[in-house]
Amino acid sequence: MKNDTLKGFCALVVTIVTLLVFSTNHASAFEVITGSVTEISGPDDLKLNPDKAIIAVDVFGDSDRSVNGVTFFTDRADRGDGVVEEGKVQSGDVSVTTAAANSIDNWAGAQAFTGGTEGSAANLTEIMRDIRWNEAPNPVNVTVAGLTAESIYTVQLLFNEGADRDRGWDIAVNGDLAVDNFSSEGGDGTWTNANSFSYNVNATATAEGTIAVSLQNNIGGADQVAADGNPILQAVIVSSYDPAKVLVDIDLTDDDLGELASIPNAGTLGGTFDAEVDTPSVTEVDGVKAVTLDGTNDWYVGPDSAPLTGDADRTVEAWVFNPEIPGEETIVAWGRRGGGDGTNWSMNYGNHNTWGALGGWGGSADMAFVAGQTGGPEAGKWHHLALSYNKSSNTRSIYVDGFLSNS
Repeated sequence: MKNDTLKGFCALVVTIVTLLVFSTNHASAFEVITGSVTEISGPDDLKLNPDKAIIAVDVFGDSDRSVNGVTFFTDRADRGDGVVEEGKVQSGDVSVTTAAANSIDNWAGAQAFTGGTEGSAANLTEIMRDIRWNEAPNPVNVTVAGLTAESIYTVQLLFNEGADRDRGWDIAVNGDLAVDNFSSEGGDGTWTNANSFSYNVNATATAEGTIAVSLQNNIGGADQVAADGNPILQAVIVSSYDPAKVLVDIDLTDDDLGELASIPNAGTLGGTFDAEVDTPSVTEVDGVKAVTLDGTNDWYVGPDSAPLTGDADRTVEAWVFNPEIPGEETIVAWGRRGGGDGTNWSMNYGNHNTWGALGGWGGSADMAFVAGQTGGPEAGKWHHLALSYNKSSNTRSIYVDGFLSNS
């Protein structure tokens, strides 16, 4: 790495991460504070699990529909089996109430979704057409009730804009700002007729067993940037929370400044990460303590990564800051170059149009930050990067600041 800085925090859902100094030239129209935003092109992108889904709601849908084995109950009165009153669905002990003054049938044009079990793509297309909405500054409020007190749940909100409307609002979860200036037109603020998005957050139920989500302009953070602040909503999914196994967990933000020969791993893999040649130092970068790597002889070698062999699911997250972006610089890697195609797994921060984000050593395993394009996260800023692999769909995805950059 070339004078890269690994930020104090190194979080890894399934493998090692450390904070590095990196940045991306992919502009995001919103700031994700808690959770993530994923663009969806079909049912499989929602990662639905019928065994974990507690309740799913088609907001103002015309009937109940199934997507990948999960039933989405319409909350429109007299249209489905789960409706208890207009805007409220009950499944077992859990209910979802969506409070909004307005609704529109067939708001958005039909999406060309693909994948999923038989009929799921067509059903998701219909779910993403109808909306409940409110006129700014009034909110769309979603209340999930009947949950186990102080337990964690995964909540997903689905959005699809029907045309180029320059619309945006904030999202708050249990009263705290979660997304500032969310745009229903895409992470880059550019509308296309294929834009559909899922906001995903792990939220803790209150002592009363509720989770409250509010969609409203100017909840906090920066002033509204979109011309239209009217919030809309197409669907809500609540699932049981499945915590990932964190193998490597490194946080240097409270470390002393100076040389750092060894980094203890707080993750379940245990062990330490030890400097192999020169000894990097903890410095302060843009107000954050981080380990700085000079790009020549600065790197750490950690414990055996046996749990990540073969095609095991994995996610690597890192905070990084990069003053300059070359074609390829490694943040975290396991495996070695020089083997067969796909035998390396190197999470990169570079601008190469083939392996700028992921170096897999040949074949189709490499990935750029933007498909087929030269470029990477903008230099000179802290950014959160996340690289994931899903075994069941054989999908590699790179997220920049909570937004899907390439998959």
